[in-house]
Amino acid sequence: MSTSCSSPKNAPYLEEQFDKAISFNDNITAVYYLHELMGLDSENNSIYIRLGDLYSKMGNYKGSISAIEIALTKSNKLETKDLLFAKVRSYKGLNQKKEAIQVLDSLCILDKERELEYRYEIALLYFESKDLKNAVSRMSEVLKNPMSAQIKKELKSDLGKDKISYYLAALNFIGYIKIITGELEEAEQIYQEILKQTKDFKLANNNIKLLEQEKLRKAKSKVSDK
Repeated sequence: MSTSCSSPKNAPYLEEQFDKAISFNDNITAVYYLHELMGLDSENNSIYIRLGDLYSKMGNYKGSISAIEIALTKSNKLETKDLLFAKVRSYKGLNQKKEAIQVLDSLCILDKERELEYRYEIALLYFESKDLKNAVSRMSEVLKNPMSAQIKKELKSDLGKDKISYYLAALNFIGYIKIITGELEEAEQIYQEILKQTKDFKLANNNIKLLEQEKLRKAKSKVSDK
């Protein structure tokens, strides 16, 4: 009678060990079993999808992108959307904002249901890149979207949470940029429009205070220059 202590490394066994590793939040071991599975069946696309996700969680963003690019060659439409968004996360992890924007532009065409989310994210990435002109331009695309006034977005900040429409979120974003670039009259018009729709918008109310401070500072500067 055979009494071998080792388990056969067939696909069901490896899948079982992968699931166990995931249940223990042991991503390193889970990756090991995915590579073992890859050795058995290199055409199994779910391996590359899972590998891309795990590498991203582990901070191995280059590995994640490599796995995702393989998965994209065989993915269906639904998988493609998720994989591209995962690719965006990895590019952001690598601080490669230009590449992230390019993928998000592709998603705007491919996934119309989440187009507002993608366009908003693109504007944020331009802002983080200190490209304020493109940040305003791309956020203006959110304003023009006919669904922007109906779909809600949650904004989190030190002030708490705001759940408002994409339209109001985009207005506030543009208004803030107008403040920091000294376009105070345009900023004031934007915040007047926001106040007509709601007075319960923490971030906007905070920016209105900032606007008033900037107006006061500018007024004092004019007096001192005389």
